[in-house]
Amino acid sequence: MKITDEEQVWEIWTVYEEVMGAYLLKKTQNKELTKDLLHDILLKTHNACCSDIEIKNVRSWLFQIAFNTIADHFKKSPKSVELLEIDEQLQENDLYGKLAEFIEPMIDALPSKYSKTLKLSELKGLRQKEIAEELEISLAAVKSQVRRGRQLLKSEIHSCFHIVEGGNGVLLDFRLKTNCDSLQKILKKRLKNLHPF
Repeated sequence: MKITDEEQVWEIWTVYEEVMGAYLLKKTQNKELTKDLLHDILLKTHNACCSDIEIKNVRSWLFQIAFNTIADHFKKSPKSVELLEIDEQLQENDLYGKLAEFIEPMIDALPSKYSKTLKLSELKGLRQKEIAEELEISLAAVKSQVRRGRQLLKSEIHSCFHIVEGGNGVLLDFRLKTNCDSLQKILKKRLKNLHPF
Protein backbone atom coordinates (compact mmCIF):
# COMPACT_ATOMS: atom_id res chain seq x y z
CA MET A 1 0.00 0.00 0.00
CA LYS A 2 1.00 3.64 -0.36
CA ILE A 3 0.08 6.47 1.99
CA THR A 4 -1.56 8.94 -0.32
CA ASP A 5 -3.07 11.54 2.02
CA GLU A 6 -3.10 12.87 5.58
CA GLU A 7 -6.36 11.14 6.42
CA GLN A 8 -4.64 7.78 5.89
CA VAL A 9 -1.83 8.84 8.24
CA TRP A 10 -4.38 9.53 10.98
CA GLU A 11 -6.22 6.26 10.31
CA ILE A 12 -2.95 4.33 10.67
CA TRP A 13 -1.91 6.33 13.72
CA THR A 14 -5.23 5.74 15.54
CA VAL A 15 -4.80 2.00 15.08
CA TYR A 16 -1.14 1.81 16.19
CA GLU A 17 -0.50 4.73 18.57
CA GLU A 18 -1.31 2.77 21.73
CA VAL A 19 0.77 -0.30 20.90
CA MET A 20 3.67 1.90 19.74
CA GLY A 21 3.48 3.85 23.00
CA ALA A 22 3.54 0.61 25.03
CA TYR A 23 6.51 -0.65 23.03
CA LEU A 24 8.46 2.60 23.50
CA LEU A 25 7.66 2.79 27.22
CA LYS A 26 8.83 -0.79 27.68
CA LYS A 27 12.13 0.03 25.97
CA THR A 28 12.82 3.46 27.50
CA GLN A 29 11.13 3.17 30.93
CA ASN A 30 10.46 6.90 30.63
CA LYS A 31 7.00 8.41 30.00
CA GLU A 32 8.24 11.83 28.87
CA LEU A 33 10.77 10.33 26.48
CA THR A 34 8.07 7.98 25.17
CA LYS A 35 5.85 10.98 24.34
CA ASP A 36 8.74 12.71 22.52
CA LEU A 37 9.62 9.58 20.54
CA LEU A 38 5.95 8.98 19.66
CA HIS A 39 5.83 12.50 18.29
CA ASP A 40 8.96 11.83 16.20
CA ILE A 41 7.47 8.61 14.84
CA LEU A 42 4.22 10.38 13.95
CA LEU A 43 6.22 13.01 12.03
CA LYS A 44 8.16 10.30 10.17
CA THR A 45 4.89 8.52 9.36
CA HIS A 46 3.45 11.81 8.13
CA ASN A 47 6.53 12.38 5.96
CA ALA A 48 5.76 9.11 4.15
CA CYS A 49 2.51 10.70 2.96
CA CYS A 50 2.44 11.14 -0.80
CA SER A 51 6.10 10.03 -1.11
CA ASP A 52 5.25 7.03 -3.30
CA ILE A 53 6.82 4.63 -0.77
CA GLU A 54 5.37 1.11 -1.14
CA ILE A 55 4.59 -0.33 2.32
CA LYS A 56 4.03 -4.09 2.39
CA ASN A 57 3.24 -4.41 6.09
CA VAL A 58 2.20 -1.25 7.96
CA ARG A 59 2.75 -2.64 11.47
CA SER A 60 6.20 -3.99 10.64
CA TRP A 61 7.10 -0.71 8.90
CA LEU A 62 6.02 1.34 11.95
CA PHE A 63 7.99 -0.86 14.34
CA GLN A 64 11.04 -0.45 12.13
CA ILE A 65 10.60 3.34 12.35
CA ALA A 66 10.23 3.00 16.15
CA PHE A 67 13.40 0.91 16.41
CA ASN A 68 15.39 3.40 14.34
CA THR A 69 13.99 6.36 16.31
CA ILE A 70 14.98 4.79 19.64
CA ALA A 71 18.41 3.86 18.30
CA ASP A 72 18.97 7.40 16.99
CA HIS A 73 17.98 8.84 20.35
CA PHE A 74 20.32 6.60 22.33
CA LYS A 75 23.24 7.14 19.95
CA LYS A 76 23.15 10.76 21.14
CA SER A 77 23.06 9.69 24.79
CA PRO A 78 26.37 8.10 25.92
CA LYS A 79 25.03 6.75 29.23
CA SER A 80 22.34 4.72 27.47
CA VAL A 81 24.39 2.80 24.93
CA GLU A 82 23.30 -0.59 26.33
CA LEU A 83 19.74 0.20 25.29
CA LEU A 84 20.83 0.08 21.66
CA GLU A 85 20.56 -3.70 22.01
CA ILE A 86 16.92 -3.21 22.97
CA ASP A 87 15.59 -4.83 19.89
CA GLU A 88 18.22 -6.12 17.65
CA GLN A 89 15.83 -9.07 17.36
CA LEU A 90 13.34 -6.66 15.77
CA GLN A 91 15.76 -6.05 12.90
CA GLU A 92 17.07 -9.61 12.66
CA ASN A 93 13.94 -11.47 13.60
CA ASP A 94 10.98 -9.40 12.49
CA LEU A 95 8.12 -11.41 14.00
CA TYR A 96 5.42 -9.18 12.57
CA GLY A 97 6.90 -9.50 9.10
CA LYS A 98 7.14 -13.28 9.43
CA LEU A 99 3.58 -13.59 10.70
CA ALA A 100 2.40 -11.27 7.91
CA GLU A 101 3.66 -13.80 5.33
CA PHE A 102 0.85 -16.11 6.44
CA ILE A 103 -1.88 -13.46 6.42
CA GLU A 104 -2.55 -13.28 2.69
CA PRO A 105 -2.92 -17.07 2.29
CA MET A 106 -5.21 -17.10 5.33
CA ILE A 107 -7.31 -14.29 3.85
CA ASP A 108 -7.47 -16.31 0.60
CA ALA A 109 -8.86 -19.25 2.59
CA LEU A 110 -11.82 -17.19 3.87
CA PRO A 111 -15.18 -17.23 2.07
CA SER A 112 -14.89 -15.23 -1.15
CA LYS A 113 -16.94 -12.15 -0.18
CA TYR A 114 -14.83 -11.62 2.96
CA SER A 115 -11.49 -12.36 1.32
CA LYS A 116 -12.16 -9.84 -1.50
CA THR A 117 -13.00 -6.96 0.84
CA LEU A 118 -10.21 -7.80 3.33
CA LYS A 119 -7.57 -7.95 0.60
CA LEU A 120 -8.62 -4.56 -0.69
CA SER A 121 -8.81 -3.11 2.83
CA GLU A 122 -5.87 -4.70 4.64
CA LEU A 123 -3.43 -5.56 1.87
CA LYS A 124 -4.06 -2.84 -0.71
CA GLY A 125 -4.94 -0.19 1.87
CA LEU A 126 -8.08 1.04 0.10
CA ARG A 127 -10.68 3.00 2.05
CA GLN A 128 -14.04 1.35 2.53
CA LYS A 129 -15.72 3.87 0.21
CA GLU A 130 -13.23 2.98 -2.56
CA ILE A 131 -13.87 -0.74 -1.98
CA ALA A 132 -17.62 -0.18 -2.30
CA GLU A 133 -17.07 1.57 -5.64
CA GLU A 134 -14.66 -1.08 -6.92
CA LEU A 135 -16.88 -4.02 -5.94
CA GLU A 136 -20.07 -2.13 -6.82
CA ILE A 137 -21.71 -2.84 -3.47
CA SER A 138 -23.03 -0.57 -0.73
CA LEU A 139 -20.74 1.04 1.84
CA ALA A 140 -22.76 -0.67 4.60
CA ALA A 141 -22.09 -4.06 2.97
CA VAL A 142 -18.36 -3.31 2.79
CA LYS A 143 -18.26 -2.26 6.47
CA SER A 144 -20.08 -5.42 7.46
CA GLN A 145 -17.86 -7.67 5.33
CA VAL A 146 -14.62 -6.07 6.56
CA ARG A 147 -15.74 -6.37 10.19
CA ARG A 148 -16.84 -10.00 9.78
CA GLY A 149 -13.75 -10.82 7.70
CA ARG A 150 -11.47 -9.46 10.43
CA GLN A 151 -13.30 -11.57 13.02
CA LEU A 152 -12.93 -14.70 10.87
CA LEU A 153 -9.26 -13.93 10.20
CA LYS A 154 -8.55 -13.35 13.90
CA SER A 155 -10.24 -16.66 14.71
CA GLU A 156 -8.14 -18.42 12.03
CA ILE A 157 -4.93 -16.85 13.35
CA HIS A 158 -5.69 -18.08 16.88
CA SER A 159 -6.62 -21.55 15.65
CA CYS A 160 -3.43 -21.78 13.53
CA PHE A 161 -0.80 -20.20 15.77
CA HIS A 162 0.40 -20.33 19.34
CA ILE A 163 0.82 -16.59 19.95
CA VAL A 164 2.85 -15.15 22.81
CA GLU A 165 2.17 -11.49 23.57
CA GLY A 166 3.72 -9.15 26.10
CA GLY A 167 1.58 -7.38 28.68
CA ASN A 168 1.03 -4.50 26.25
CA GLY A 169 -0.09 -6.65 23.31
CA VAL A 170 3.37 -6.64 21.67
CA LEU A 171 4.07 -9.86 19.77
CA LEU A 172 6.88 -11.79 21.47
CA ASP A 173 6.70 -15.09 19.59
CA PHE A 174 4.45 -17.30 17.49
CA ARG A 175 4.49 -20.93 16.35
CA LEU A 176 2.39 -22.63 13.68
CA LYS A 177 0.10 -25.35 15.07
CA THR A 178 0.34 -28.69 13.27
CA ASN A 179 -3.44 -29.09 13.20
CA CYS A 180 -4.12 -25.86 11.28
CA ASP A 181 -6.29 -27.14 8.41
CA SER A 182 -6.51 -23.93 6.38
CA LEU A 183 -2.74 -23.37 6.20
CA GLN A 184 -2.00 -27.07 5.65
CA LYS A 185 -4.33 -27.00 2.61
CA ILE A 186 -2.67 -23.83 1.32
CA LEU A 187 0.84 -25.28 1.76
CA LYS A 188 -0.17 -28.52 -0.02
CA LYS A 189 -1.72 -26.52 -2.87
CA ARG A 190 1.45 -24.43 -3.23
CA LEU A 191 3.63 -27.56 -3.26
CA LYS A 192 1.35 -29.11 -5.90
CA ASN A 193 1.66 -25.97 -8.05
CA LEU A 194 5.46 -26.08 -7.72
CA HIS A 195 5.62 -29.83 -8.52
CA PRO A 196 2.53 -30.68 -10.61
CA PHE A 197 3.74 -34.22 -11.30
